[in-house]
Amino acid sequence: MSIAIFYGALVALFALDRLPPPPVSGTWCIDSRFAWLREAPPLRQADLIAVGSSTTWRNLDLDVIPSELKDQGVVNAAPCFLTINQTRYLTEYFLQRAPETKTLLTVLTPRDFEGCSRNPTAFFDPEIADSYIGGQTSPWWLYFRNFRFRDVLLHAIYAGERRLEMTYDRYGSGPLTRVLQDTGRPIKPEPPCYSELTRLASLLESRGVQFIAVTFPVMPAWAERHDPSGATQASFRSAVQAALAPTKAILVDGMADWRVPDSAFTDPVHLQWPETAAFTRFIWNEARRRGADLPPLKEDADNSVRDDGRKNPRTNEGGSVPRANYRTGLNSDLLDKLFLERRSDFISSKQTMTTAPMLEAIAQNTSGYSEGYPVGVPRNYAWCSGSYKPPGNGKPPPNFTAVTGWGQVYPKAGAPVYSNPDGSISIANAKTYIHLNTTREWILVQEQVPDAIGGAHFVSDFGPKPAVAMKLSEQPDGSVVIPVPPPGYNDHFWITKRGTYPAGAVDGVYVQMDMRTNDPNMKFVANVGADWWREATAKYVRGFANNPGAGMSNWVELSARWSTLRFASWSASKLLAEPPPPLVDAEPASVLVLRRPTSTSPPCISRL
Repeated sequence: MSIAIFYGALVALFALDRLPPPPVSGTWCIDSRFAWLREAPPLRQADLIAVGSSTTWRNLDLDVIPSELKDQGVVNAAPCFLTINQTRYLTEYFLQRAPETKTLLTVLTPRDFEGCSRNPTAFFDPEIADSYIGGQTSPWWLYFRNFRFRDVLLHAIYAGERRLEMTYDRYGSGPLTRVLQDTGRPIKPEPPCYSELTRLASLLESRGVQFIAVTFPVMPAWAERHDPSGATQASFRSAVQAALAPTKAILVDGMADWRVPDSAFTDPVHLQWPETAAFTRFIWNEARRRGADLPPLKEDADNSVRDDGRKNPRTNEGGSVPRANYRTGLNSDLLDKLFLERRSDFISSKQTMTTAPMLEAIAQNTSGYSEGYPVGVPRNYAWCSGSYKPPGNGKPPPNFTAVTGWGQVYPKAGAPVYSNPDGSISIANAKTYIHLNTTREWILVQEQVPDAIGGAHFVSDFGPKPAVAMKLSEQPDGSVVIPVPPPGYNDHFWITKRGTYPAGAVDGVYVQMDMRTNDPNMKFVANVGADWWREATAKYVRGFANNPGAGMSNWVELSARWSTLRFASWSASKLLAEPPPPLVDAEPASVLVLRRPTSTSPPCISRL
């Protein structure tokens, strides 16, 4: 009877999508990696494997490496929370199951050498991991064998936030972006831990595997606060060099040679995801320069504007360096100048508020330029603070053939509760464009008229609670009027007839919609985005297997004037090179009045 109740509770949590991954190791975070390995292409086919702590998991964009190597198999198998002794243990486990591996890559920080004396080296049972990854063991048996009540309880409470923390791209890397940076804490590596690095390098050498070890660059704010003398950095670099000296390991010293400003970091051990492409290219080129057997990189200027991070973050040949926004690569001082406060006393009733569409689109898709934040969105949700583009989702999955543009409206955080039952939001001119990778042209595939708008009130965090019907009133001019969201809910709406395209023909999407309120006292924020769909008639399934998101824009504060909200899955540089039709200016705007980003700190926190 008790077993029936036990599994009944687990099944209920599974149905609510709040069951943690099967417990293979000691933490849900590492268990998530094993769950990924169970579903990912077989590890034994990998030519290159990345292993380490979250510093390795979060900081490698393996999409930039040569195609011929990716075709041979590339996997970032690093989990999180590992110390160097555990990295050695996990590496040995992988090599026994991937004997054809030619190169192993790891990124090291002083934190990896802190605590290896107290953290058990054998942090999982290889036989259990084998049977789980290979599909021979039922996940339900693991819940019974390794049941951890605390983990199940916490996951049931924080499942939504944790799911967003454990994101993987197609190679297994874990993209991370943050609006608020964390300068971390002092770190004190344990000298005996460095012998574990020597053992790891010797193990790989005995197996004939090329070992590339990379020291992680220094976050200037961390160094200024916790290591002003540079003693920790110098000791770490010296100890790593000494540990690897007796071996054939190739050391890339990112701590000394790859310097970027604080804006490039989320915290002392993680880069903002858009920075990782440049960092990965730096690793690749430096490793080749030091004799690594790796194919040369193909130049791709669009991946990052910071191709050489070996410049001083504060000076450039003696001069000052403009702040670079990590999302777009644009000078942040220029972006700041583009945002002017919308003051009613500044604009006369006869003036028309206009914007340069391209600048507006870049601003709405640049992290840090939201005009407010939504009430009820969990702090850990990746899109809580605005612009979010899931890595790898800028173009649809290979077999997908449909797309939908959508929008959502929330009460503005920090504003008085709006109680007027007659308040409403108007939506007009909703359009979705896709970019064809063959003809290099943008095609309009969705339009509000005649395709129509549908929607509902969803729970603010998009939890399992059923949506509530939303009244949509179509107006004679083709616009649609919707009510303000009820407490605890949002307004979520989309163009009903999905846009379609041939599989494999699309490499980008652009969405725009006009919105306004009917009451100047309303304080609401909105954004727009797009979902790729498997096909025009595919149904929603749990986990978004049929409709992965292409991303969404920053939050725009709505007003009684029309605002055009814009989302683009591309980077700013690509938009400038090949703009969709709505962003092509026929004539310069006569009055340029752009938005000011909110000065309020976002109520959002970063992911792991």
